[in-house]
Amino acid sequence: MGDAHLHLHPHAGEPDLHPGAFPPELIESYVEAAADRGVGEVGFTEHLYRCKEAAPALGRFWERESQTNLGRQTERFVMQEQTLSLEAYVEAVLSAQQRGLPVLLASKSTTSRIRWTRCSACWRRSHGTI
Repeated sequence: MGDAHLHLHPHAGEPDLHPGAFPPELIESYVEAAADRGVGEVGFTEHLYRCKEAAPALGRFWERESQTNLGRQTERFVMQEQTLSLEAYVEAVLSAQQRGLPVLLASKSTTSRIRWTRCSACWRRSHGTI
């Protein structure tokens, strides 16, 4: 059995022991907790909007919201959440794979199809340079 939807950091407002960082012991703690519960493989996913690198692609989409109060709320939410580095996230999970941990890296497309990779070569082949 595997768990295919884990985030390495909680959302804003929740305690985060490693804000913006992905130390090896963080991933190892998830793997150990999963193993204790009989889960043999852990899949990590992340919301793209939480990654700083997504800002140029996403733009300030909340400015198009006709309800200004909802637009302001969305802006505050995204600004609080957009603290992670996509490159650091990918490298941390791929490093855990290289250390032999049973982890997968997922990318979720807009069609909600999830693609899993087991190695950095697979990730680079399907997604190009990180």
